[in-house]
Amino acid sequence: QKWGNATPYFEKKHYICREDENYNNNMDSQGRVAFQFQSLSYQPVAEGMYLVFLKETNGNRLFPISLDEKQKSFIEQTISLRPTEQKKLLETFRICMGVSGNILEDVTIDNTENGNFTAQIHFLQNGETFSISSSAPQAIAIALTFHSTLYVCEDLLSVCRANATQGSVSFPLSSINTDMLKKAMKDAVEREEYELAANLRDELNKRK
Repeated sequence: QKWGNATPYFEKKHYICREDENYNNNMDSQGRVAFQFQSLSYQPVAEGMYLVFLKETNGNRLFPISLDEKQKSFIEQTISLRPTEQKKLLETFRICMGVSGNILEDVTIDNTENGNFTAQIHFLQNGETFSISSSAPQAIAIALTFHSTLYVCEDLLSVCRANATQGSVSFPLSSINTDMLKKAMKDAVEREEYELAANLRDELNKRK
């Protein structure tokens, strides 16, 4: 899926960029890679599809995540918070966590399923770690708001890639929403790309 001719995720007219992040730069030792928020498209790159880009904290890899309009708006609202609003929200969260005895450790984007990127939000309670399943957009919003470390599982990095020079992104079918898969299948049939159409059909059938 093309998103531009060069590196449009740096262009203000196409993307909302946030350049003041301060994240933990340590790499995880158990198959996770530390990333930080890079940019968010506020214009669709395809019908109903937006992108958020994460950049490797200790490297140059970009990790793209596909979003629908609702998910895009959710992240947009988060990064648009004024510093005073973010500080109040952070303090409220810390008070709530203190009362419950929970400490937010980190968030990890770990899988793709039924057209969505999924994540785990990790907490520490009484010396033990537990996790809550979440969508990736929610996990990113939490990482941005509460300055927690954001990880991506190494396995996802081999199937979700962004090439800034070519202006292209690559996703597994499991991360693409159903409406877009149906449209892509129809287009593949019209172009007589029957093998691709069959793969798209198989993915759609898995979701029934």
